[in-house]
Amino acid sequence: AMDTLTGVAGLSEVAVFGSGLHVTATSDIEGETVIRTALERAGLDANGLRRIHPSMEDVFVGVIEEEDRRRKEGASK
Repeated sequence: AMDTLTGVAGLSEVAVFGSGLHVTATSDIEGETVIRTALERAGLDANGLRRIHPSMEDVFVGVIEEEDRRRKEGASK
């Protein structure tokens, strides 16, 4: 599922979280549809899909990863 969702337009982050995945969508309204469609096209079960509010840990990790991406992009220029 992680490989299927990585790089899908409308999704900004896919990360392992326990026995599942946390997926960050760029649009709250369309995110669930994008995820469900991508998983079903790949023949994967999307029945366990549910929307959650990000925890403080999710937000912190997202900020750190975004800063890391920016530094890597700056170093490659």
